Amino acid sequence: MSVTAATASTDAVPAQVSEVLEEFNARFDIIADELASMKDMMLKLQSFTMEVNKTLMEERVRVLSSMTDMAMPRPPASASEDTTQFAEFASASELESSLYASSN
Repeated sequence: MSVTAATASTDAVPAQVSEVLEEFNARFDIIADELASMKDMMLKLQSFTMEVNKTLMEERVRVLSSMTDMAMPRPPASASEDTTQFAEFASASELESSLYASSN
């Protein structure tokens, strides 16, 4: 092998390595950009999900509080109305028997 042929083949190897390294670098940049894009997308999705959960929780609290307001009767204007209405009964058993008798 001549000196010029050996020099030409050694020049070709670094050129091929350089091409491969440039290709790896380009692919690495593409992957890095895609990962950054996915990270941004995940953060936006997380923010959206948190906002939806907050809205659903507020709606649930509103609905449950309105159901509770409808299910629970309002207390009388004064506590004395309740006590005077049932003051004639001496015990809970008398009240119970009186209510049972009135329902029959």
